[in-house]
Amino acid sequence: MTFTGEKYNSEKYTDIKDIAKFVRGDLKKDFPKMKFSVRIERYSGGRSLNVTIKETTIPILHNPNRVKKTIEDGYNYYPASNEPAYLLPAEQLLKRVKDITDAYNYDESDMMTDYFSVNFYSHVGFAWELEKADKAKIEAMEAEEAERIYWDDQNVRDAILDANHERYLEEQKIALEKAEAETAREVEEAKANAPIAVKKVVFEWSESNLVTDGQEFDSLDAANGLLFQIACERTREDPNHGHYTKTKITIHWVNEESYTGRWDVNALDHGGVGLNGADCHIGMHITGYAKNVQLCHSRQSASERVLKDESPLTARMPETKAFFQAIVDGKYEV
Repeated sequence: MTFTGEKYNSEKYTDIKDIAKFVRGDLKKDFPKMKFSVRIERYSGGRSLNVTIKETTIPILHNPNRVKKTIEDGYNYYPASNEPAYLLPAEQLLKRVKDITDAYNYDESDMMTDYFSVNFYSHVGFAWELEKADKAKIEAMEAEEAERIYWDDQNVRDAILDANHERYLEEQKIALEKAEAETAREVEEAKANAPIAVKKVVFEWSESNLVTDGQEFDSLDAANGLLFQIACERTREDPNHGHYTKTKITIHWVNEESYTGRWDVNALDHGGVGLNGADCHIGMHITGYAKNVQLCHSRQSASERVLKDESPLTARMPETKAFFQAIVDGKYEV
């Protein structure tokens, strides 16, 4: 896992000797009652900084259970390898000292490709004399005392695990609530920005016998089915496309707004273009003011033509501009 320490300066080279000086100062500040040895090495492959803990205020370092098992097994470490080597306070001390040294380091290594790139290599550990004395102290303990120390440590570890798990569950709960709130916000935003849906389409009257006056449909698609039939009828009766069937239509939206106009359906419309195929079929064909004006079947281009005053409809119905602008802005379902 790559990292960059908070005190590492990528823009300025710092000699390992100076880094060692900084680390000594940090250790003295954080652990004034302990003693450390900070040593450096230079070699062709890089440089290293090694910290040895020589004196500590922690009474027992090693895990008594592991030490006892190691002695019983004739110093065969494998049966005891599933036990932590140190008690929790010692582990936390090692980690804190490692964090202090890593603050001046970076690591961009990739073990999978044998690529190594660090500011320096480092090692943190207890002095050999301190380790030996600690193990001797444990060997001299009564079994009951060693057992008590071991289980006290295990109970603390379990409590930390439980606390971490509870914190994890709480973080997950907060993240879920945040995600749900964001989803709800997006849904409401989508509703607010969604086009106003069509409530119904009413065929007020038509010159076609296929239409019953006042006939209603609950969607544009359903109304298009009837318009397609009228167009096909027009095709059979007028293959040269010279005539049209006048049809008055009112579109009602769910916000109680409506738009009424006349669509002059001719044989060219049998290709399947309907009310929701282009806004020209709402604003142009069904108004009756632009008879036989054929616009391209594109909602955007049709709307732009009206808004640019390029249509004869605009001069006769100035309010159409506002309607077309609302369509372009996505206010209405078309």
